Amino acid sequence: MLLYLVERYGAENLVAHYQVLPEDWPETLPYTREVCDHLGVHLLAQQVLYEPVGDGTRVRRLAIRDIHTEADIVPWGTGVIAGITDLALRRGWPPSPGCRFCTSYFKRDLLNAWITQNRSRLSADGEIVVALGERAAESPRRARKQERAPRIQRKSWKAWNWLPVHPWSRREVFRKLRDWGIRPHPAYRAQGMSPHQMYDLDEEGGPRTSCRFCIYATSVDICHQAQREANYALLHRLVEVEEQTGKTWWANRSASKLLEEDPCELRTMFLAWPSTESETACVSIC
Repeated sequence: MLLYLVERYGAENLVAHYQVLPEDWPETLPYTREVCDHLGVHLLAQQVLYEPVGDGTRVRRLAIRDIHTEADIVPWGTGVIAGITDLALRRGWPPSPGCRFCTSYFKRDLLNAWITQNRSRLSADGEIVVALGERAAESPRRARKQERAPRIQRKSWKAWNWLPVHPWSRREVFRKLRDWGIRPHPAYRAQGMSPHQMYDLDEEGGPRTSCRFCIYATSVDICHQAQREANYALLHRLVEVEEQTGKTWWANRSASKLLEEDPCELRTMFLAWPSTESETACVSIC
């Protein structure tokens, strides 16, 4: 999507906003910065922090931090609510398809706060466009989305969501990257996706590059992720959430059970990636 926008509008007219989470793939921040530097697009990476309110499940926004390097990212388990697992412990249950608080608290609300604060810089006429990389073929829910829809409505200004690559296929996206000489996110290869699947096969589905161990991840994705040493700490954190909430992280699988299984053996049980109802941590363009 970003490449399309650069071609159409020029890099100097774009701002990329990345909403950072400690549960993200560790490669995401350097990869996003590498791509934006290559294109000449200004990147703003931010992380939102919350704090508990009272004895229940309520929280309030504590701070929004600009993130420049991996060292700036506040990890989970520090006392503030810095990520999805922190909020799951506070609320007493993990996110679910019916309640994706991970998206609302750490993605949507963070971006909306930044847009509101910077609205005069983003638009002289009170109309702000937020471009998102969602595609119709990714899921039935995304297929029903309008390519342009209201995001924020105020008397003096408005922000709109725009889905410029909504009709694109997965193969078109990967081929656009190849045309620009940009390698795909390393998480695709780490989860077993081959160049042939990226550039040649005209099919949908495939691994995710948003949060590790996402609730929408397929069994293949989860098993690949469980084999990476860099993901062990997060997997044990999910076990902690399950033990304290009494609820499994995924609807049909628990993190504690995953630790007991042989990921390599388990991976052979699945032969294809189904399309998933996904909410990717897209780079948002304002």
